[in-house]
Amino acid sequence: MTQDIIAIAREAGIKSGDIYKLTVGHMSIETLERFEALVRADEREACALVCINIANKPSNVILGVAINCATAIRARGQA
Repeated sequence: MTQDIIAIAREAGIKSGDIYKLTVGHMSIETLERFEALVRADEREACALVCINIANKPSNVILGVAINCATAIRARGQA
């Protein structure tokens, strides 16, 4: 997970030297918001994949519920 967070931080535009800026309060709100959005999206997708894995069990009832669950989790990022 640490490597994932580092990759997400880089995608958000946070550079290695920016950690100091974060600790002293000099990092832009926009950069932090971008980082937060990416972390939240990553977690939503991880949760949705759990639902999809459940959907792969041999039951039509479980399949429908799990797919609806995954769709609802992913939709949280659209609100």
